Amino acid sequence: MLKSRVLMAMGVCMATLLVGAIAGAPTAVAADSKASVRYYLPSAPETSSAENDSLGTSLLDPGTIGLCNAGFGDVSVKSWDDTVLGYVDLFCGDSASGYIHIRDGDGSLNDVGHEADWQDVVDSFGGGLWDDFMLYATGEAIVDDKAPDDHGNDKLCFTTSIDIYKSDGTYITTYQPTVIVSANNKSVITSYPTHYQSDC
Repeated sequence: MLKSRVLMAMGVCMATLLVGAIAGAPTAVAADSKASVRYYLPSAPETSSAENDSLGTSLLDPGTIGLCNAGFGDVSVKSWDDTVLGYVDLFCGDSASGYIHIRDGDGSLNDVGHEADWQDVVDSFGGGLWDDFMLYATGEAIVDDKAPDDHGNDKLCFTTSIDIYKSDGTYITTYQPTVIVSANNKSVITSYPTHYQSDC
């Protein structure tokens, strides 16, 4: 985890991610790419080496998520250094923005959040934790060198291409997550998976 933080702090778009340490769940490794981020699915969890930045079963601290669930909206779940805004945080938030909004939506019948959307993506690759992949994809979009799109009302839209590969190098598909950030608060409002083209 320290390795990933150091690389992100240096502005290098290379990170290592291991998700789903439970038996049968895939691990994934992202590698540096000028055109996109590569996300690899090894054939078995045992293929990960000791040199990899092992993150256990979750990128998220269960204590932090507990604070989110208890209503502490101003707790930072994760922070990334963006070249445009500086540090951008994903806060626990509430029904309007942040982790809780991404997970649960605003509570209306028309907005049920994006947990199921992220979980569908993860399940299509063999399973794992929805919020680990969401956190990974959100971070990659924010630290990408591409300038965000201005969506008005002090909202910026970040995205990057994440190419999904099998461990043997066979290309599977590409996702371009859509990440909306409040420019004045420097915080993530929402993040959801979009397939070949983001909503930016």
